[in-house]
Amino acid sequence: MTRWILISLFLLASCESDCSAGTGSQTGNSVVAGRLLRADSLPAKGVEVSLTPASWGSPRALTQWTDSLGRYRFEAVDAGLWTLQSHGQLSAMVRTLRVRSGRDSVLPTLLALPRGVVVVEVHLDDTLRTGRLLVMGTDDARSLASADREVFVRFTNLAPGVHWFSIVGPDGKILRAASLTARSGRTDTLLYTQWRREIKEASEDGDLEYEDEEDEED
Repeated sequence: MTRWILISLFLLASCESDCSAGTGSQTGNSVVAGRLLRADSLPAKGVEVSLTPASWGSPRALTQWTDSLGRYRFEAVDAGLWTLQSHGQLSAMVRTLRVRSGRDSVLPTLLALPRGVVVVEVHLDDTLRTGRLLVMGTDDARSLASADREVFVRFTNLAPGVHWFSIVGPDGKILRAASLTARSGRTDTLLYTQWRREIKEASEDGDLEYEDEEDEED
């Protein structure tokens, strides 16, 4: 069973505009589509865009490339929570959206910005020392094996937006979880006090919803 994280504090941002569009008369899987611009507001053409289930350790990812106008389109997307991320060499973006069965998701035009840096602070005990540090939606995994009590792990190439981090034990159990917003061209620190210890299982529908805090203010 896919492991989901139930978070009591939601970072909700314009779900009505980002999540669903359409008549609701369709049935089955849905379409996720939108347009991506560069930081200079020109179309981000020929950029890889991925759509990954927002769950820990999910091996499944859908991939598309933007056309000459910066447009992307994913078809036959299952209902659930997904992470949308672009993978441009110089700039990128990350968003999370909920796809509902039979309702196409048309996102507003998104802007790819220079990447940010996140430094993750971990205070190690005997259990955490055998774990790995993961970033949801990526294949970046860092071993925490160290003789030191405190370690600082640096992620230098994160797309601007909210990212979820987890510490996973050798048995695959999630030991800690935390979220942090990576800001374009900035360095942010995930402090050890921000880690959540109590990790619960959610339903298959999932209750995890989050977006950029900046978008919430717009």
